[in-house]
Amino acid sequence: MVVPVSGLFEIGFMSRFLYAMRSVRAAGLLEYASPTPDLEEYAVKKRREYREQISLFGGYTVPVPKGRIDVFANLGWFPRIRKSSSREIGAAWKGELPKKDGLWERILSRMSSLPATVDELESGIYAVPERLDGKAFLPENAVPLLPFTVEERDIIEIDLHISRAYLISHLEEYDAMIWSDTPIGKLDCALAPYDQNAVRRTVPYRRVLELLELIGIRTSILRMRWSELLRLRESAHFRWLTRRLLEGLNVGHFEATWLRLGLQTDHLRRRVLDESSLSDWLLRLYEAFTARENAVPQLFEGGQTAQGARDVGKDGQRQLQLWRVNEEPRMNDLDVVFVIALGEEFRELWRDVSAVPSYDEVIGRYLYRFTMWSYQCEAIFVGGMGPTKAAVATRDVILRRQPRTLVNVGLAGGLDGDLRLGDVVVGKVVDSYLEDSKTVDNKHDAGFSFLLSGDPYRPRGALTTHAENLEFAYTEAFNGFLRKSEQRLAAMDLAVETRVLLTDKRLLRSSPRLLLGKIASGPTVSGSQRFSEWLKSQKDRKYLAIEMESAGVLTAAEGRDVDTFVVRGVSDFADERKPVLDGIADGGFRLLSMNNAMSFISAMMQSKLFAKA
Repeated sequence: MVVPVSGLFEIGFMSRFLYAMRSVRAAGLLEYASPTPDLEEYAVKKRREYREQISLFGGYTVPVPKGRIDVFANLGWFPRIRKSSSREIGAAWKGELPKKDGLWERILSRMSSLPATVDELESGIYAVPERLDGKAFLPENAVPLLPFTVEERDIIEIDLHISRAYLISHLEEYDAMIWSDTPIGKLDCALAPYDQNAVRRTVPYRRVLELLELIGIRTSILRMRWSELLRLRESAHFRWLTRRLLEGLNVGHFEATWLRLGLQTDHLRRRVLDESSLSDWLLRLYEAFTARENAVPQLFEGGQTAQGARDVGKDGQRQLQLWRVNEEPRMNDLDVVFVIALGEEFRELWRDVSAVPSYDEVIGRYLYRFTMWSYQCEAIFVGGMGPTKAAVATRDVILRRQPRTLVNVGLAGGLDGDLRLGDVVVGKVVDSYLEDSKTVDNKHDAGFSFLLSGDPYRPRGALTTHAENLEFAYTEAFNGFLRKSEQRLAAMDLAVETRVLLTDKRLLRSSPRLLLGKIASGPTVSGSQRFSEWLKSQKDRKYLAIEMESAGVLTAAEGRDVDTFVVRGVSDFADERKPVLDGIADGGFRLLSMNNAMSFISAMMQSKLFAKA
């Protein structure tokens, strides 16, 4: 545990708290964090920062009373040298300026009239951290420096933003987590459970108690003394359970495993385990979870033997098979899993959904859980191009998650003359054009050619039919998709002459079109017009687009009880113009195309066209 040294000066009950934690202190597990171990030096600095509020922070007296110094005796010092609260708050303050629907956009949008130009107001906001002149970054110091008057509601938002930035700076410095949803309130300043690096930063107290109750040891844990908990902490099996509980905080992974294993804990709720019996119970629990061939018969009274479970027939066999899936449970409540190849593609989805990451140790992959239009979804980031990587990722996610539908979404190069940048292609047929191909010598020179065979796949289920009829059967949702796409195009940082030139050359239109047909999928990035023409002449002139992953996804899904859907946004034309188009507006057409593809899928979900698990 880490206590900011400011608590010594600002929290009146700190001495009582540290006394109650004396067992933790004696074990060397409680530290205080400050930029210096010299408390007088720290107090002098804080008096200067709080010079406008010294009556509120009178604890920063110099010299520091000996009794106050003694309170922190025997505590380890955690050097806070990588981050500074004021610097991090200032960076977060400025970082809200360019954000759409950020703090400052929300505040300014609520004003009936602006007292100056937007540029002048933003410049004034940006200058506030420097104008504090070393004073503490508090609302009462910062708000008067703003170039406009704010309402009470705005001050509350600003206060929350400052508190959150302060909290984040500490959590990142210590690589720590904070309790949220506690009996005394939510202590996390509305912080997201995970930071931008997918590191957990908040732990919901009530949720932990729910999971302890589920496995029947809540009362036992809560009644233990600190000294007993510290000894339990040294148990490898207790640390294993702790990791399990953290993994199960968000989407019920722990409950799913528990129910699938058929573990019963009613008898635990009727008695309180002491430290010794709880350690023994944890050992048997660990063995039950990790056993591959054995069930969980000896763990609880009245359990079946593993052999007995094999004898119970078809249902028992199916349960045993689930037990063999190592540690993580398979999920059977997933409606949709998105398979996305590239980071730039995945980032567009990540920005639009509140996804909760989890790490599956068995397949060694992160999966991101979120809800879209009432559908329970997960996304898997492949991390590279090509059918092989996509197939391996898809196989993993099918075996571990058992989704109802797999969606492969990403970018593609247009091969059809009717396509424009930002158009959306849905694959009715995906052709793995190099599958089973053969090399043959050229008759007229010393070179060779590919004799293409290909292996066409048709996505399983009715989604392609629904997509083809969305414009007519669900007009409102389809028009919403068009409006969003048009707004994104209009918002692009695109010079007028560039927009006119692209339109005149039939590379761009104001509103995207949806085309359904054949997609060529293979291991090659197509940046050559000759290759594209050769491919169409040798294999299929009706190819609409070319990409690198959907054939791998459909190969892995073949023969599985899962619907499949392939959606691609056109970001180039698979020829020599690709590098130029990719560079316009700093890759803006790639982002536009990915967003258009995702918006079309969202319109399908809005229309309830995906099957439920």
